[in-house]
Amino acid sequence: MKLIRLLGSMLDKDVKKLEGKFIERGFDYLVTGEDTTVLKPDGSPLLVYRHAAMPEDISTRALPALRRAARVTYNRATVAGLQPEKRGPDGKFKKTRPAIAAESGIVGYFGRSRREPTCRATAFTRSDLAGYSRIIAYAQAANLIFKSELPERYAAQAEVVARTAKDFVIPNTVFTTVTVNRNLRTRVHTDKNDLAAGFGVMSVLRSGNYSGGLLVFPQYRVAVDLRDRDVLLADVHEYHGNTPIIGEPGWERISTVMYFRERLQTCGNLGSEELMRLRRRNG
Repeated sequence: MKLIRLLGSMLDKDVKKLEGKFIERGFDYLVTGEDTTVLKPDGSPLLVYRHAAMPEDISTRALPALRRAARVTYNRATVAGLQPEKRGPDGKFKKTRPAIAAESGIVGYFGRSRREPTCRATAFTRSDLAGYSRIIAYAQAANLIFKSELPERYAAQAEVVARTAKDFVIPNTVFTTVTVNRNLRTRVHTDKNDLAAGFGVMSVLRSGNYSGGLLVFPQYRVAVDLRDRDVLLADVHEYHGNTPIIGEPGWERISTVMYFRERLQTCGNLGSEELMRLRRRNG
């Protein structure tokens, strides 16, 4: 197992300037094909990479469901970006711009928001029960890797899970939610809805011939080339984004991020408490 101890990093104010932009290279270390742990200058983990750690049979069964979960959406402006500015009939630029289309979806559970007064299952989770069961098995496999490789971070997340209504936790995991992206290059961003004390667990299923799509942590000049069934435990509160992806026709890269959605720890149980909240809101 390879261990990289980083000696320095880019200043916070400088890396923040990259937010919302595509990254081209900007790294000194490339992690791929060999189990590797990377520590920040303060000794805390930036990432733990485990090559081909996801079981092949579980990955194969989950793949069709993950494809179905990654539907075309215009709600990923943070990572996909906004469409070019357009002028209205009056010749002035429109005040709002829609996001660029992305193949992305959410599996598992959402917390309350301004538009939605109750905690709830995502549309995919409610409508594709067979697919959700396959993704549960996939998440459970990732959960075991998380528990084994980063026990302290896992324990912190498990402590919050123990206080959370089981209706909103993926069974036998410390995750509430899985974000699924298909062939998506992300701009530099941080994940803002994840549990601060937890860690993001990523995996990729890939096919066909392509290059690029490296996941770069620009503040630390570290990049990861996630190959098929690799698992990456990462501090997703650090800035990260992908390099360009260039491939032959038919290539595919399905990436998953498994995490605990912070607002879900305040949810009541699905059968009564959340239902009563909805009834009170509706009068």
